[in-house]
Amino acid sequence: MYDGEWKDDLQHGRGIETWADLNRYQGDYAFGKKHGLGTYNWSDGSKYIGDWRDNKISGTGVYSWLDGRRYEGEWLDNNMQGIGTYFWNDGRQY
Repeated sequence: MYDGEWKDDLQHGRGIETWADLNRYQGDYAFGKKHGLGTYNWSDGSKYIGDWRDNKISGTGVYSWLDGRRYEGEWLDNNMQGIGTYFWNDGRQY
């Protein structure tokens, strides 16, 4: 289900999309793709807040896992790439 702005019959602008598995994205769209700033919540409790390009996590953002781990930094095409810090819930960081 999508609730938000449209342009030329495509998701464009701000919107919220929720899938049957309860995954949810709230943020910017450009011509039918997640693009800009947004938050994606997975049904397993994981969460990403940050930049998107052409439906992929790309730019700068924070990915958090339910067990307390998180990565803050740069991304490219859904992969951690560039400068960033990985944190564990016991205080370690890399």
